[in-house]
Amino acid sequence: MLRTKVGDRYVMEEMRKHRATLGGEQSGHIIFGEHTTTGDGMITSLQVLRIMRAKGKKLSELRKGVKKYPQVLLNIDVRHKKKFEELPGVAKRIRAA
Repeated sequence: MLRTKVGDRYVMEEMRKHRATLGGEQSGHIIFGEHTTTGDGMITSLQVLRIMRAKGKKLSELRKGVKKYPQVLLNIDVRHKKKFEELPGVAKRIRAA
């Protein structure tokens, strides 16, 4: 997993750097690098249909394997912004998770 600034532009930039074919954002944008350079709902839908056909399963069956994780978004003002990797306690908890 790689972190970038918010925006398809930055996600795509990192994808190119690391030769990644799949990227996305917390907002739900999914980028399939083999097909486009921005998040595209139609391409995402077509990929889901392709997987359903290849697996011979309904979407309701495929979704059983998806684990949901709770998310809380909280903005906090800070004086000195640091990367998570520079905060030992946070980095340790990320590795544990």
